[in-house]
Amino acid sequence: MQELTIIQGHVLPALATIPNGTVDLIVTSPPYWGLRDYGEETVTVWDGEAGCEHIWQIVKKEATHGGKGILTEMLCHDTFSSFCSKCGAWRGQLGLEPSLDLYLKHLLQITAELKRVLKPSGVMFWNHGDSYGGSWQNYGAREGTQRPKNTVSFELRGNPSEEIPPTARATEKCLCLQNFRLLIRLVDEQGWIARNNIPWVKPNGMPSSVRDRFTNKWEPIFFLSKSNDTAYYWNEKTGLMADRPPAERLEGRDWEWRKVPGKPEPKKYSFWSSMDYWFDLDAVCEPPSPNSHP
Repeated sequence: MQELTIIQGHVLPALATIPNGTVDLIVTSPPYWGLRDYGEETVTVWDGEAGCEHIWQIVKKEATHGGKGILTEMLCHDTFSSFCSKCGAWRGQLGLEPSLDLYLKHLLQITAELKRVLKPSGVMFWNHGDSYGGSWQNYGAREGTQRPKNTVSFELRGNPSEEIPPTARATEKCLCLQNFRLLIRLVDEQGWIARNNIPWVKPNGMPSSVRDRFTNKWEPIFFLSKSNDTAYYWNEKTGLMADRPPAERLEGRDWEWRKVPGKPEPKKYSFWSSMDYWFDLDAVCEPPSPNSHP
């Protein structure tokens, strides 16, 4: 019986315990920006300088909703979301960052580690929904939700977050496009290969009370590979996987003669094909219906 090991912990330290190129498959879904409070026990420290004796401050900074310059608001508990006035570290929950830029920065730290641990033949499925920009930035930015009761404006002393220019805007009532912004950066900055955008359709999805748009009943699942270089070879007849095809290939096992339409002579057909990553389409295809045409 194969032994199963479960690693539980904060995503970055936990990933640091996994050796390079040892993971075959990653299936994950991060906290979406501004939609959920997962409790104070999920609060962690991001960025900043190692060894800094942090001085945490609840701060106030100008938001960037369509350039309106309104104030961002956060929960008032100082351990819930705060910046260090000395090194600029942020303490809070992943998904409740005070700016979309900071949220994307943290996700890119995670995806860089995911790419490191993934095998060249491995793939990743990344499910990521979206939220709407609201007049009070990201916490509960979803339309139709209630403003948190315990909120407070915060003012940044010094500029520890100045290194993160506010380029991603969360315009009121506009989709933040947090998922597709991330996807573009995964491709452009980290070199992921985006193979598919798979729709996860939810027939019984969460109803919405808004009357000026359609209800969102689907979320994208990004199918990504680490590389488009040949990782291994696969024999479609025997199912054998190898670093390279055998030097001596046998008829019937490694190849066969096949007729080519419009050609008088048969052609030598190899059962071996190069693969960039493991992908078994037949395993997920629905069988054809009896009435389908050939």
